[in-house]
Amino acid sequence: MKVISLLGLPGSGKSFYGKNLARKFKARFLPEIATRLIYEKGYTPGMKGSIDFDKDILKNNCKTAKEVLQSCEFIVWEGGPVQDVIFLKGRMNLVGEKDRREELLKAYNNVLFDQLKKETLYAFFNVNPEVSLERQNLRMKPELLTTSLKILQFVNENLMQFYRNNLEKVILININKSRKVVQKEVYDKVASKFDEIK
Repeated sequence: MKVISLLGLPGSGKSFYGKNLARKFKARFLPEIATRLIYEKGYTPGMKGSIDFDKDILKNNCKTAKEVLQSCEFIVWEGGPVQDVIFLKGRMNLVGEKDRREELLKAYNNVLFDQLKKETLYAFFNVNPEVSLERQNLRMKPELLTTSLKILQFVNENLMQFYRNNLEKVILININKSRKVVQKEVYDKVASKFDEIK
């Protein structure tokens, strides 16, 4: 295992806990691709995300996955292909352009992403969609707001299903505790899981 991928709704703490986790394990932290593209290119997140946004995320996921697999470094990746695929499916089912998004989904089914999955341990920061909305509003970053409960519920349900289907590779972190308690739980569960799979 050379990658820890951090999954969870906006506002679940992926960035905060991920940066701390990277420091603790002397790993390189990769910020969420979708967030970076929102700042670089002005895309809109959530239900209003365009097909071009989804294309750009796929392109960057391919590039980043290749770099990660070729690297000798230990990586903590905020988000990643699993989460981006779920958001893509959400927009496909709830927004439209189904045929074009279906083509993008097919592009994620390849050897590159299969190999990445084999090398990845996942940490799922579980937060209620309504709480995700509250937390997003508190962080005062309107450009990152995913305000639709429909897509938040869709993503959360699918992340929970991914957890259930991959229990041996996914650590579940419920974040309805203090930051200090959650942080310790993240450290302990990641260290324990790595010992278990050595």
